[in-house]
Amino acid sequence: MLRSLPRRRAMLSTLSVALLAACGGGSSDPGPRQGGEPAPPPPSPAPVQYALAGEAIVKVRAERGTWVALAESQTVEAPTRPQRRLLFAQAAGTPSTYTPPPGWSLLDFAQHPSLDVSAILGTDRELRLLRFDSRGTLLREQPFVDAAVPHDPFMDDPVHVRDAESMLPYGTRDAARLAALGEDAVLALRTGKDAVVAYRFGHGPAGFAQRWRTLVEPGVELGLSAIINGGFDPFQSLSNPAHVRLDVSPAGRIAVAVQSDRTNLIEGHARHFYEALPAGMAYGLFVTELDAAGTRIGTRVVPMTVRPEVHGVRWIGGTIAVTGRQRTSTPPDSAGWDAYVALLKPGREPHVQRIDVDRCDIVFDLLPLADGRMLAAGTTGYTQNPGGASISETSQPLLAVLDADGVVRQRLPFVAGARQNQVRSLAAWNGGWLAAGLVNGPGTHSGDHDPALIFADGYVREGKL
Repeated sequence: MLRSLPRRRAMLSTLSVALLAACGGGSSDPGPRQGGEPAPPPPSPAPVQYALAGEAIVKVRAERGTWVALAESQTVEAPTRPQRRLLFAQAAGTPSTYTPPPGWSLLDFAQHPSLDVSAILGTDRELRLLRFDSRGTLLREQPFVDAAVPHDPFMDDPVHVRDAESMLPYGTRDAARLAALGEDAVLALRTGKDAVVAYRFGHGPAGFAQRWRTLVEPGVELGLSAIINGGFDPFQSLSNPAHVRLDVSPAGRIAVAVQSDRTNLIEGHARHFYEALPAGMAYGLFVTELDAAGTRIGTRVVPMTVRPEVHGVRWIGGTIAVTGRQRTSTPPDSAGWDAYVALLKPGREPHVQRIDVDRCDIVFDLLPLADGRMLAAGTTGYTQNPGGASISETSQPLLAVLDADGVVRQRLPFVAGARQNQVRSLAAWNGGWLAAGLVNGPGTHSGDHDPALIFADGYVREGKL
């Protein structure tokens, strides 16, 4: 039995309980703040530090707290059939995923202002367009066939055309790119006749609807190389002549970039468009601008005296910037490839800025910064056989600030891993950026004796100056 308290002690205890209740005693609620003190700020969201074992991440795009990425398994195949899947994430949360059906390759995606995502799938000759919501729910999937493809001009002997009706070229599926123009999707691709074509698609309850079609480049003979000794191509260099790069500016201006190495593009472009090109041009970049209605504004040609590869194109304000690497020399130390940024500013001659950080270099992507400078993503410190295509197993990540002329002003610290390190893609994020890429990737000969060594680990990392 509980002993009863004296009357005075009982009254004091009751009063104490009442006071505690009035003041919120024992509760986590801080109660009203005194003297108009401001409420404490909410805790900062956890930074994005996503790691993916066994797959590289080759593209990232972000919008309003969500990001979407393209994860890629490292494979040895000829023709090139990428093995990719989509990742859909909310900030630092765990991504959901989409994997294409067997026999199909996921080629590219675009994120729209609504946070919907458009994507393109391909086989060796067919295409499908897909639409997802922000969480990766598939909303629409439909075939895309263009009956005009067989009738596009081909400027060389037709014997070189293997399949005039194919929506993709012989030798690689990885020749189609998407970009967002508001809620519409812009697609640029190389066809079975090796012509480059651009399209714009609207999307609504009935699915995708083609708004226009524009021929960017006529079909020309195109040659792809193969690795004779060794099984892996770290930068997809051997199929680079077939690649198409695409970007759309906030104002709706469209840029499509290709290169001329191992093609007859220099002659074919001049003959089809009746445009005079620089005399004696050996190599070059061809950058075509279209307006939002698909009207071809023109092609700007960047002559180059050495072999280029084109790996990216970005609008930097009103300037078109093309990135990649070029073979500047064949020294015995295997350091003959340098990165470049080609800047096509309105009313000015093209300017090509060479970037040589450490031995061989490559720039995959650029991101405009608020003050007019650029952030460059790539790889440095690798070597390549001066007489062939063999690339070393080791390299270092490259993340650098460039000035408005493309000159490296600051190399930023970036955590490296084993073997190949590549910073492949950039997206604006919370006043800074997301960087996507790979660590522990293979070189050309990594899998010669053990194919299991052909793999990489991917990441998406948040950063800020």
